[in-house]
Amino acid sequence: MDTQIEPPTCPCCGKPVDKVEVEALEDAPLSYTRKSIVRRLISAYPRMVSAETLMNAMYGGAREPENARLSLAVTMTAIRKILRPHGWTISRSKGGQANKGYFKLERTDAEAEAA
Repeated sequence: MDTQIEPPTCPCCGKPVDKVEVEALEDAPLSYTRKSIVRRLISAYPRMVSAETLMNAMYGGAREPENARLSLAVTMTAIRKILRPHGWTISRSKGGQANKGYFKLERTDAEAEAA
């Protein structure tokens, strides 16, 4: 009986996803808070993660301040700058329930074309 495990596929394009490449982002020079956000995105890759889930990762379940969304936006900008040299970025979608916003890891155009 052949029990080969199929690699995960991207829900958008249907191409195989190389989980090892994404997990290499663990070595990016990130603070504890930024790394916790990237870990959430890695665990969901290639799916989207809600802003609420990422804010929970930022604040560790503690009560979030009133400016939590602004803090998340600033943090995501900083993370994008760090991930870009590694061939990755984080996209944002304003859609979804109550227009709350979702984020996901994506390869930069140059990296995606090389694959």
